[in-house]
Amino acid sequence: SLLEAAASAAVAAERLAVLPLAQLLQTALWAAVRMDDGDAQCSKVLAETAIILRNLTSPRLTGGCRQQALDGLRQALVAALPGLRSDTAPRTLYEVLDREGSLKDIR
Repeated sequence: SLLEAAASAAVAAERLAVLPLAQLLQTALWAAVRMDDGDAQCSKVLAETAIILRNLTSPRLTGGCRQQALDGLRQALVAALPGLRSDTAPRTLYEVLDREGSLKDIR
């Protein structure tokens, strides 16, 4: 029902607000960026990371949850990619997430 969906969205938002998103995203991004392309699990890890990013930054999230996730993503990218000389890749990632791009585009 609509009431259950609204209640579950409110509960999800409440739970999301207490997570250390920047730290969780930093760990996921750090691991994904440093993966060995030849590793058999690489594709799976990248897909899982893309799913996490897309779900946590969805424009459908209400309240401050999406903004909290985007802020956490910015912090995570800076921490996971120290010395990054260009902001092209992060900017492209934000654009893809903003338009709810495909998992392939996020990867």
